[in-house]
Amino acid sequence: MAIVLFPVEVLEYIAEYAMPEDFESFSMTCKSFHAGGGKFREKHNLLKKRYRHFKYDERQFPWYKDVEAYATREKGDILCISPHQLLLQICEEPLIARYIITADFNLRDEFRGKERSIVLEQLELSSVLPELMESLPWVKAGQAGLFEVKDCLIQEYQYVDNFDQGLRQSYVLATTVLLTLLPNVIELVVNARDHTLFYHDVNSEYGPRIITIAWELLWSIVHTANEDNSLAASLCKLDSLTLDTHRYDGLLGFLEATPLLYMERLKSFHMANITTSGHEYMSNAWKDYEMPATANFGANLQTAIFHRIRCSDSELGEFLSKLSQLRKLELLDLDYLREHDYRGPICQDYVSAIENSAREKLEEVSLVFGIAISSRNGERGSISFTSFQKLKSLTLNFDVFFIPWKGSIWLQHDVYELSDESEEEMEFSLINTEVTRPTTAEATTAEGSDRGYTLTAILDNPELESVTKSHLLSERLPTTIQNVTIRVNGLLTCAKALKCFLTDMDQDKSEQLPRLNSITLQNEATNGMLPSMLESMAKEQREALTWLSSCDKIRWTDDMGGDVSTTLEDILMAQNASNYELGETSSWLS
Repeated sequence: MAIVLFPVEVLEYIAEYAMPEDFESFSMTCKSFHAGGGKFREKHNLLKKRYRHFKYDERQFPWYKDVEAYATREKGDILCISPHQLLLQICEEPLIARYIITADFNLRDEFRGKERSIVLEQLELSSVLPELMESLPWVKAGQAGLFEVKDCLIQEYQYVDNFDQGLRQSYVLATTVLLTLLPNVIELVVNARDHTLFYHDVNSEYGPRIITIAWELLWSIVHTANEDNSLAASLCKLDSLTLDTHRYDGLLGFLEATPLLYMERLKSFHMANITTSGHEYMSNAWKDYEMPATANFGANLQTAIFHRIRCSDSELGEFLSKLSQLRKLELLDLDYLREHDYRGPICQDYVSAIENSAREKLEEVSLVFGIAISSRNGERGSISFTSFQKLKSLTLNFDVFFIPWKGSIWLQHDVYELSDESEEEMEFSLINTEVTRPTTAEATTAEGSDRGYTLTAILDNPELESVTKSHLLSERLPTTIQNVTIRVNGLLTCAKALKCFLTDMDQDKSEQLPRLNSITLQNEATNGMLPSMLESMAKEQREALTWLSSCDKIRWTDDMGGDVSTTLEDILMAQNASNYELGETSSWLS
């Protein structure tokens, strides 16, 4: 019988017990159901608003930026400050678990005192919590007693008042229990320290048992989600996983990161603020732990993003070699290498590791180094991507291509951060020559006034001309490349990048790069000064900027990601309207 023919009483009964996703689907497609479920619609919308994109409420923490946010919160908001409290809310209203679509369980702090005492009392008095615990897969299998799990969850929370020791163990278990209840979660963020083999206080009273229970529960989740075809298992729809610590203290091995990396439907993995240190920091309780023989690591993982991590190139290569479906890789702010006795990664080593492990499958690559040394052998422009067979999009620092190895400097472990070093040091490393300091009248550009150098001194330097002509970007890219984005810092670097690209694009590259659609210069350190910077450049390099504004293959974005072509055209038009006299044009385009 069609649902539209059901009596109103039946429709109300269906609406009351319908799953959130079914309720919404029926309400949008059936007028009769929409009318019959009217009194339940307010509850549905309220739960959806509160829990669909779940994140712990941090507004009462002293470090929270907006001190008035808590006082001005919307009426009816439910303060959720811990995984224990969310568990209690789900015990009271089980449908909450099905409303959560994106879950950020990375708790950066915890409440002590009155708030924690209230939650603890609610945990002890809850009549539903034992039933929830009894439904856990590992408890069902008889591998852990119900009261043992409850004791680990509550007692550790009650007696230990140190978030970095025993108290965290209780948070680990509570979060893991939550992960067994979420069938509709697509995006998940968890604390890396909580869901790895590392950084656990196995010396606390319940520590070893909590690690065992949590770890086995995670494997139960993975196994059930991978085997269950009904799409009813917890995390069976998980598409994106993020491991974060919010600070540099996570100790994590790539392949032992978390059982969740073995989820077969997982397509995107984001790792942030992590130190990877192999096995030497692994908890003693897990040194002999073996992964299940049937585990399929990263079976369908297509995107891997690493933000502010510290790892060796060998670890990175080992990780990438396991991902057969990898298509997109991002390394952002990679600035530390433990194995070497100096600070700063060798870009060439990482490019080689990526090339050896993933050159046949990667289509998008982003390499943004906080501190960059381009190569070991001292040859300018030695990094090449020509062996990447499917590469379509490339993003990297301008400095990676054009800052050479200076043996006398690097051997002294004197590595410069490119955005902070003086113009004299940067210019020496770029063209190994001195430049002319400007007069006060000439120091009109954003960086010129701070650094003391003019654009003309850089752009007209004949040695820079020979460098850009002998090491063209087009000669180091594969024929499959479609889009190239170069990240530059400040006006001076923009000018250098501009000259390099103008020299490159001045040649006929239709045969070498037949699919190239665009080259984007992304300026990330203008601090809102881009219009004045462009105006200053237009006075000296008007012909070049006029050509740039009309070039269909080069875009220039500001630090906010906006296209500045309109700004550039407006500046040029304004100068035309004021009868700006060009004077003698620089010959740097010839």
